[in-house]
Amino acid sequence: MRRWTLLAAGLVLGGVLAQTDPARSAMPSDTGSPQSSAQPGTGSLTHSAAKATTYNVVVILADLVIFSAGAGSIVGGGVLTAFNVTKSLLLYTANDYAWDTYFPSDASKEGSGEFDPTQSVWRTTEKFLTYKPISTAIKFASIFIYTGSASAMFVYGAASEAANIGAFYINNFAWDVYDWSQAPPRPAGSP
Repeated sequence: MRRWTLLAAGLVLGGVLAQTDPARSAMPSDTGSPQSSAQPGTGSLTHSAAKATTYNVVVILADLVIFSAGAGSIVGGGVLTAFNVTKSLLLYTANDYAWDTYFPSDASKEGSGEFDPTQSVWRTTEKFLTYKPISTAIKFASIFIYTGSASAMFVYGAASEAANIGAFYINNFAWDVYDWSQAPPRPAGSP
């Protein structure tokens, strides 16, 4: 019973972290249209949730296999995967939305019109450093609470994190390329 109480508490905490100010998300952007894209300084909860969803498609597959081995059954692996994917969806969305809202990207179509992969990697690393410590701590705690084994926590938590790190970077880079390709070109000479 204690195990389920702690898992439920983690879900509630994740929900609190993902909440935003409804008035802010309904405000129009500088162009006069509702916020629906990832234009700099106009963080979109919908856009961040879409990024979290594509990331978690890969995470579900990897974690189900890893956690099933660690928990000793597909049911145990499913429970741990469901909890950690829910946590990840909420936390990833909140983290990405905060970055897009409070620290907008400089990546946009500039005079040259070229995508800057270096800037994308650095920005992804910054997002990673604010997302992963919390996500990893919750993941390791959930594994330990469910299995009761420190060795299972370290082995299967580390295996899951290794798979998730690659997915995080690939997902963010792909979204940066997509966002760049969809942004309207800036007029020459504009900041």
